[in-house]
Amino acid sequence: IVLHLRLNPRYLLALPIIWLAFSFAPAEMRARFDTLNTLLPNSDTAGQEDASLKRRSVEMLMAAYMFLDHPIVGVGSDNYRALYPTYIREYGIGDVQDEERNAHSYYLEIAAEHGVVGLATIAGVILLSLRSLLNARRWFEDAGDHRMAELAVAMSIAFAGYLVSAIFLHGDFDRFFWQQVDLAAACSVVAAHAYQRAVGKMPSANLTAQTAQPTATEVSPA
Repeated sequence: IVLHLRLNPRYLLALPIIWLAFSFAPAEMRARFDTLNTLLPNSDTAGQEDASLKRRSVEMLMAAYMFLDHPIVGVGSDNYRALYPTYIREYGIGDVQDEERNAHSYYLEIAAEHGVVGLATIAGVILLSLRSLLNARRWFEDAGDHRMAELAVAMSIAFAGYLVSAIFLHGDFDRFFWQQVDLAAACSVVAAHAYQRAVGKMPSANLTAQTAQPTATEVSPA
């Protein structure tokens, strides 16, 4: 995806507001941000592991083990939570509570519960959605609707943001994923009709913006 960013110096005015809001944030929230220091190699807290970070790392690891044990179709839908305590006991991780937990990674949860088949399906949906948004931007540009073209770009950025956050969020939030997929499909349909109204024919997914050549039937005889 090509991300179009329009930077404005006025956006820098938001930095003091963000700093002020963080200063008055609850102590628990500030403490959670302070744990990011453990990721810095030269930090005084380097080597100290946040309990929440450790627990989530173990949950992701158990999802990977489930995938390795059942790589084709996984352990079945919603079975990660049920099997998590069994895997914790099997691999002897005693300092983690033996209770049902989530995988805290959408992709690892898909891999654990649906295997390669599920991963391939989700990957196909993601690629088709991104292609729909790219086509929508191009078709809006060809139709002369630059505002809608920018909207398609914004939707692409939002979708990419979700895909990154899904690395650390489990499937309880997958409704946002499917909302983005639906919006991508709808945007593509709207763009295709806008192109048809402007050009007089439905667009092709392989059509290059502003470079479409007339077909033999469109060329008037000399």
